[in-house]
Amino acid sequence: MRHIIYLLACALIPLLSSVSGAAVRLERVPEEGIQPQVEVDSKGRVHLLYFKGDPKAGDIFYTHRQQGAGATWAASLKVNSHQKATALGNVRGAHLAIGAGGRPHVAWMGSGMTSSPAGEQHPMLYTRLAEDGKRFEPERNLITHGYGLDGGGSLAADAKGNVFVAWHANGSSTEKSETNRVVYLARSTDGGKTFGREVAVSPAGKGACACCGMKISHGPGDLVSILYRNAASTDSRAATLLVSIDGGKTFTEAGSEPWSINACPMSTAYLGRTEKALLAGWETAGKVKFAGYSPDRGEFVKTFTPEGQKKARFPTAAHNSSRETLLVWTEGMAWMKGGSVAWMVVNERGEPVGERGHKDGVPVWSFVAAYPEGSDAFVIVY
Repeated sequence: MRHIIYLLACALIPLLSSVSGAAVRLERVPEEGIQPQVEVDSKGRVHLLYFKGDPKAGDIFYTHRQQGAGATWAASLKVNSHQKATALGNVRGAHLAIGAGGRPHVAWMGSGMTSSPAGEQHPMLYTRLAEDGKRFEPERNLITHGYGLDGGGSLAADAKGNVFVAWHANGSSTEKSETNRVVYLARSTDGGKTFGREVAVSPAGKGACACCGMKISHGPGDLVSILYRNAASTDSRAATLLVSIDGGKTFTEAGSEPWSINACPMSTAYLGRTEKALLAGWETAGKVKFAGYSPDRGEFVKTFTPEGQKKARFPTAAHNSSRETLLVWTEGMAWMKGGSVAWMVVNERGEPVGERGHKDGVPVWSFVAAYPEGSDAFVIVY
């Protein structure tokens, strides 16, 4: 990214207290599912979301467990009740966030269509775990005017009851082109009970790559961040970070990395947190990159591009209490083609620690997720 200069800096990417590096354990998604989303709550419970069924119109499932190699997943709950989800393109699946009281929130691009002034359009659906913890509430379409959804969406939540759902679309623009697309944000201040009308938060004229995924993240503090791929012209697809320091009320562009390509790369984005900073991951020209953003300094301080990548895509990461960061990505994946997962652990100086890993078996239409397990281990779910 522009102004993103080298590697996940001191305070940003966590340090390993041991020179050998944390252990990394891999496991498959339950029930041969795909597109895992993993979050760990403040009590250490692991929450997992995954997709099953027809990639064009399948179902979303949720489960949870305690940390530890011997822990077992609870019986899965079906998330969607009246609208299917789509997994095509690896970018349009469901997203998971854990909010106040450890409550799971889920948002996804519906596979069906709904009426809008512009015709039949895909809905941006949202639900949350019901109060009794035994089911999910019926999903709701959050789009009121920002129609034209294609690349899925994303959501984030905080401990104060704020829930943020973001997506990009043409909206009310009469010219349906990528250069006229904008990023929309719908916000709830009552834990997802109600949402305000969506508002455009991306810079005018920058557009959005229609079939690329995106990511929204909350924290540290009141920082709300959105990483997406813009489309300022037909041959430009820049990974772009928007940041808000006022809890999602206003956004500014913090940085971008150009990619000259006259096509939609169908990429995804990653945003996560370390103790005091934001960690971003994105793809450019067959390589994934990671960067640390300091909200205190208002800038990227370092970036890191793992060496030896081969057709790398779909970055993700995890951070543990020993100040290590696990960087993860897939290799060899394409339309209707599975691939492999690759990973490495780095300390806060960006130095590799432990062995670098690689494993085949990532299914078609999927990607990978990762989370820390205690202070000395990581888990990759694929």
